[in-house]
Amino acid sequence: MSLDPKTEEEIRERIKEKFELRNGIQIYGGIYVLITIMLWAIWFLTGADYHPWPIYPMLAMSIPLGIMFMVYYNQYGGGAERRERMIEDEIARERQRLGLTNKLKNDDLFYDATEDIYEDNYTESINNQR
Repeated sequence: MSLDPKTEEEIRERIKEKFELRNGIQIYGGIYVLITIMLWAIWFLTGADYHPWPIYPMLAMSIPLGIMFMVYYNQYGGGAERRERMIEDEIARERQRLGLTNKLKNDDLFYDATEDIYEDNYTESINNQR
């Protein structure tokens, strides 16, 4: 089964963007670790005085790393899935508010398989009595 070439190209572009962002995070993370090790080594080799100054560059460099991670998470990770669920829930609430669907009850939100078993057993017992 082959996909439409346009759809296949869109999927390919999305995956390429995902890998490029992930690759960027990995490269930046590696650079972050190397620079952090180098700064702490300099601090230690120059006497390791009372004030650990390498903490400030570490904090400054961690901000872009955190932003890159959050962008990836919200575009391709669990954040994207959560956002889609929230959008679907909001659409359902808006439809309900506009009267386009029946009002949902708490019982409608959950599926109880025991009800089906009870109904099947009840139907069988009635059929057996005939």
